[in-house]
Amino acid sequence: MTRDLGFTCSCCGAHHPELPMNYSTIAPYVWDESFSDRSDSLLSSDQCVIQAQHHGHRPRIELEPTQHLLAVEQRTDITLARVREIAETVLHATADNA
Repeated sequence: MTRDLGFTCSCCGAHHPELPMNYSTIAPYVWDESFSDRSDSLLSSDQCVIQAQHHGHRPRIELEPTQHLLAVEQRTDITLARVREIAETVLHATADNA
């Protein structure tokens, strides 16, 4: 039995082959490409050093036990439809809605 783990996006109408279950970014928000030529700056998959100051500790996010929807979903459960909604938002984020 083949199970399609993808979804048809309500934003673009395309079928995405898989539903993302985690998200990442290429660089922290504070990184600027002009730093890449500096000897005191480094960006790798494990570290971010900008002008000899470390910024690259990977964040650990723990939500407080509030009634915020994301905190409730983390504690109780999240529906597949909600996972798809989040995926559509992240996959089609722009500077205006990010």
